[in-house]
Amino acid sequence: MELDFEERADEARQSAAAVLEGAQRSDGVDLPDVEPEPARVPRDEDPSYAVVAAYARVAVAVRSLAAASNIRQPPPGTSTARIVLALHKAGVVSAGYVESVKSLVELRNVVAHGQQRITFDEAKAYVEAANELVSASNVLASLQGRA
Repeated sequence: MELDFEERADEARQSAAAVLEGAQRSDGVDLPDVEPEPARVPRDEDPSYAVVAAYARVAVAVRSLAAASNIRQPPPGTSTARIVLALHKAGVVSAGYVESVKSLVELRNVVAHGQQRITFDEAKAYVEAANELVSASNVLASLQGRA
């Protein structure tokens, strides 16, 4: 059974964009410039690689957010999903953030385990969602010291 990959990635992007927008409006605080260089999907590369690489950036951003927060730091090797649940339990991230990460994990797994071939456009939708989530994570991390 194939997933509607592009639709699921777009839903994850919308959730991440809502998290980012909410964080940016947080208490009218002036936020530092935390925009990383966005990931891209080169036309001459395997789109699967772009998905796996974009997810790796999400995992790093989630770990950085955990490090900036007051949660007990997870041991090396802890899954991104477990870290996100700890962040949610501590009130650092919203349910929308959790769902966005969960969707990206599921989609990445489908690709990484060869369960579905994806197109350039599907990879592009995924990478856009990952970029939004990385930006949201960075904004949330910058707010941790100000809370």
